[in-house]
Amino acid sequence: MWYPTILHNCNVNLDRANAIAKYGEESRDVCVLNVRLPCEKPYLPPKEWQRTSDKAGNVTFTPGDETFDFFFVGDWETETPVTDDDYDSGFYSFMNAHYDHVYAVNTVNGPFTVIPHLEVTGR
Repeated sequence: MWYPTILHNCNVNLDRANAIAKYGEESRDVCVLNVRLPCEKPYLPPKEWQRTSDKAGNVTFTPGDETFDFFFVGDWETETPVTDDDYDSGFYSFMNAHYDHVYAVNTVNGPFTVIPHLEVTGR
């Protein structure tokens, strides 16, 4: 089950050279998403989010290779939960095939406190 969250006022950096300079040559990241905190929903780290009963009322970013979250830079109209079974190859594959700027979460840094935000890298 996917729980979409529409975020506003985020900074998106699609500069691959900048990602290499910051994270190193071996970095697979092609996008950096800076999410201001607090954001539209309370942020929970992935394990804490898994334990909550209010998944749709919170947001998380889970990095990984097999099980992961993704983000999409563009317009999305609803926060209605989405099931993979509604799509032939799953929701992420559908999004990746039909939309530009779809990124699998690779790392999550923060939350930072001086300027409250998360730094989410995607590939």
